[in-house]
Amino acid sequence: MDLGCGKPNFALAAHALGASMYTADINDLDLRDKRQLERHIVLNLNQPDATQILFDGTGGNFDLITGSTVFGTPTTPKGVSRPKSKKIIDVGNTLLKEGGYLDYPLVIPDYGDKVIRKKAQA
Repeated sequence: MDLGCGKPNFALAAHALGASMYTADINDLDLRDKRQLERHIVLNLNQPDATQILFDGTGGNFDLITGSTVFGTPTTPKGVSRPKSKKIIDVGNTLLKEGGYLDYPLVIPDYGDKVIRKKAQA
């Protein structure tokens, strides 16, 4: 899954290599791009129920969630801010399968690296 995909170049490349790809962004996608993806969800990741909407729309169980483009671009609507790292970690904890990876530029000092692997539940 690619969060904040913008133009979904990463998702389209992964799909071309055989991956099933889902995307989410504040903006809708071009119809030609959407046809190559499993599903695109138009959503503001800051809304309180964003994690549940993503789960309901995808079923979760992802090997990889990436969100490197969730920084804001010229196409980002005014007043929309970058989601907090805690929100992205919540999305990862909910949607990743055991052993799956979250690749996101975190802004939480305790995390250091931006790649987090979901560990097995104890």
